[in-house]
Amino acid sequence: MNTRIGGKFTFKGISGGEKKRLAFASEVLTNPSVLFCDEPTSGLDSFMAQNLIECLKTMASEGRTIICTIHQPSSQVFALFDNILFMADGRVAFMGTTREAKEFFSSLGYKICDNYLDFSHSPIMITNGTENKSEDTFDEQTDGNEDIVDRGHRAGVWRQMFTLFWRSYLILIRNPLLLKVRFMRSLVLALFLGAIYYKQFPISSDVENINAALFLVIQNTMFMNTLFCIQIFCMEAPIFLREYKNRLYGVFPYFVSTAFIQLPVITLTGIIFIAVIYYMVGFNPEPHVFFTCYFISAINKTMMGALAMFTPMVMPMMLFGGLFLNSGNMPGWLSWIQYLSFIHYGYESLVVNQWKDIDY
Repeated sequence: MNTRIGGKFTFKGISGGEKKRLAFASEVLTNPSVLFCDEPTSGLDSFMAQNLIECLKTMASEGRTIICTIHQPSSQVFALFDNILFMADGRVAFMGTTREAKEFFSSLGYKICDNYLDFSHSPIMITNGTENKSEDTFDEQTDGNEDIVDRGHRAGVWRQMFTLFWRSYLILIRNPLLLKVRFMRSLVLALFLGAIYYKQFPISSDVENINAALFLVIQNTMFMNTLFCIQIFCMEAPIFLREYKNRLYGVFPYFVSTAFIQLPVITLTGIIFIAVIYYMVGFNPEPHVFFTCYFISAINKTMMGALAMFTPMVMPMMLFGGLFLNSGNMPGWLSWIQYLSFIHYGYESLVVNQWKDIDY
C-alpha cells in the first residue's frame, strides 16, 4: 500500500482507521518500555481491533508494560488481556485477571452469559466531583506528577537528520503545484516591479527610484521566504510536537533538515527574481555587481515563529531600514534601532554595491 497520508489543509488521504493504525505505529517506533494506549481500537473494525490488541499482547509478552483503556471489547479481544480494571462512576469496581472477573461477578449473582451479544451501551459518565476526587487520590498514592526518567532519543542525531531530510524531500517533490506557484510568484512579482521601475538611469532624478527598487529587493526576499517558512512550520507544528514529545527526534535535526531541503528552492526563486528585475530596472550592469547584489539579497531574510508576530516585529525593521528615514534626521533616542534592523544592513550593502563604481 502506497497512499499519501493527507491532512486537514491538503487532501483527504488515508482513512480514519488507517490514521489510527499509523498513530499507533509511530508510538512504538522508539520501542518504549511503558506504553499508555487510550482507546486504541476506536474507529477500527472488529478484525483490525483484534489484530492491534494481539500486537499489544505480543509486546507485553516481551517484557513491556502496556496500560490500555478500551470500550466494548469482543470476547476474543477481552480474553487477550492479562489483568483488567473495571471503573464505575470514577471508582474501581474490580481489578484482577479475566478468570477472576468471571468468578467475582458470578459470586455477586451476575452470571456471565455463554453467548454474549455485543449490543451498544451508554458510556459510563464520570461526574466532575468524582473525577477530581479520583485525580487527587491518584496523586496522593503515586508519583504520577513526577517526570519519568529521560531516556533520550533512540536514534543518533545524524540518523534523525537524514531521515527527516528524506521525509522533507518526499513532501517537497510530491507537491509539484506548490513549487510551480513559488517560481511563478517570483517571476510575476519581478516582472511587475521591473515594469514599474523600468530602465532607470544613474542620474540625479532617478537615484531615489533606484534606491527604492533596491529596498524592494531586500523586502521581497524577506517577505516571500519568511511567509512560506511560517506556512510550513505552522502546518507541520501538530505533527512535530507529537513526534517530539514521543522522542522520535529532536528540535535541532528537525529545523536543520527542513531548512536545508528548502534552501535550493529559496536559492532558485531568488535567482529568478534578481535576474529579471536587475536588468529591467537598470542596476549597475557589471557581472560582479549583479552577483554581489544577489548574495546580499539572499542572506538578508528571516524566519518568524508565527504570522501574528510578523508585522509588529518587521515593521520597525522596515522603517529604520534606511529608505524611509535618514539616519541624520532620526531622534537621538531612536537612532540606535537602525543597528538592530537586518534590512538596514542589507539595504546599505546594496546601495553601496550599486553606486560605488558610478561617477556623477
